Amino acid sequence: MEVRDMPAIKVAARWACVFLGSALAANAAMADNWNLALDQDGIKLYTSNASQGQVKSWKATATIKGNLSSVVALLNDQTNLPKWMDKVMSVEKLQQMKDGEDLYYTVIDAPWPAKDQDNILYTKWRQDPSTYEMVQTVMSEPGYLNESKGRQRQAAYKAEWRLLPVGNGNIHVTYQAEVDPGLERVPNWMKNMYTYQMPVKTMQNMMALSLDSYQGASFAYVSEPANTALAANASALDAE
Repeated sequence: MEVRDMPAIKVAARWACVFLGSALAANAAMADNWNLALDQDGIKLYTSNASQGQVKSWKATATIKGNLSSVVALLNDQTNLPKWMDKVMSVEKLQQMKDGEDLYYTVIDAPWPAKDQDNILYTKWRQDPSTYEMVQTVMSEPGYLNESKGRQRQAAYKAEWRLLPVGNGNIHVTYQAEVDPGLERVPNWMKNMYTYQMPVKTMQNMMALSLDSYQGASFAYVSEPANTALAANASALDAE
């Protein structure tokens, strides 16, 4: 892979300027007008018209067993992401810029005759000091690497993973995303793949995982919650 004249430090600096502003505002915009598309086996899937592109935004929720640090470790383990994130062929860490801030090259499997899709993703973790919710924001940097022959570079991708501790060793997980595959015309099967198949199967796989290998993980940017916060989070979730 050939890196264009856009070193990772420039990427980090650019997103540092906009992360609390336009990037989060863009992700917040995805939260409008959600429609429940599926409620089955502990998974809820919502869809909404995208802010850009032809593919609907999606939001999938589920509750899994674990503590914050173990789930953060799972999402940080790029070598194992293809084993449970549906349609993800490979994830390569290009650079760790600081704790909780990374740059990845990701390849998505698309059935023949379509080309596999790829993108460069900048990720950053943050934690809400009152609820202890961990949020990983993901923004695409499609111009960071030259395009690969035989693959379709996505025009845009933005996502959030939200991990809310709710007590009894449970974490309420929200996976919310929006993608522009970079095609002039996106076929219906690809729309369904991104909006329905990928988030639902990813959540199913995540719920079936054992986090035993991640127990004992710790991060400087993750604080485990107090019991009072857990009770408040559970009550707020029940009220939704």
